[in-house]
Amino acid sequence: MSLSHFLLAAVSGTALVAGLALPTLAQGPQIGVTAAVNPAAEGQPPSAPPRELRVGVNVVVNERIVTTANGNAQMLFLDESAFSIGPNSDVVLDEFVYDAKAGTGKIALSATKGVFRVVGGKISKNTPVELKTPTATIGIRGGIAVISVAPDGTTQATFLFGTQMTVTTPGGTQTVQRPGFTVGVPKRGAPPSAPVPATTGQLTSTVVALEGKPAPPAVAVAALPPGGRPPEPPGGAGPVGGGGGSRDSDAGSAAPPMAGPPGDAGPAGGGGGSRDSDAGSAAPPMAGPPGDAGPAGGGG
Repeated sequence: MSLSHFLLAAVSGTALVAGLALPTLAQGPQIGVTAAVNPAAEGQPPSAPPRELRVGVNVVVNERIVTTANGNAQMLFLDESAFSIGPNSDVVLDEFVYDAKAGTGKIALSATKGVFRVVGGKISKNTPVELKTPTATIGIRGGIAVISVAPDGTTQATFLFGTQMTVTTPGGTQTVQRPGFTVGVPKRGAPPSAPVPATTGQLTSTVVALEGKPAPPAVAVAALPPGGRPPEPPGGAGPVGGGGGSRDSDAGSAAPPMAGPPGDAGPAGGGGGSRDSDAGSAAPPMAGPPGDAGPAGGGG
């Protein structure tokens, strides 16, 4: 599997949820919303019983998200960061601080097991999104990364594109700036491995875990340079939004086979809209809640 066609699958879902209404900071500890979900995903807010996650359910600071073998979920945070959670995962949304006017803040997550994808939004432009595992702390600055955490804490982090990814343990830090390179941490206290190109097997297993299906067909494009952008999907679909829109998130294109938010069919967009996550464009058909299928649209 080439990096280019893995990116088409790895950054999926963010275009679909781009127009989803988000709660405001005035609503208290709410930090985002469940933007897409498959069965068997559960959230437990602090001092509250577990609840089934559904599209449109708000998530809060310190909420624990758990999925079973059939579960997937995607969170869209207030700064338009997207956080995808694969099957058999366990993660806590530890910290979310966001100054909407300045576009700054902090996102901190901690995972004990599972497969995860981080797509940076406004916060990651200045401050890395931080995900802690039993063996490492991963920082993602202005880009996209996928992280796999085995039940014994073994961690594998793969940088897809953007500014950089760091992997830190008591034994040292590795910094990755080349898309498609991966770093592993085999046990507690061990230093992170030197960055190496991710194998086809690693990329494929991550796609299957996060999307529940094989990666899309390969696309003939040149290799991405450090900080490069992923290719657009086949068929000439362009970026989200019509003329005059700006893009400030770190995501790509195709959407996963998850239930999506209401919206009109077709890519999100309209003349003059602005976007502040690193998301891309067209999404394939997917099942959604009542309403027209497809990504939310609208002009700004």
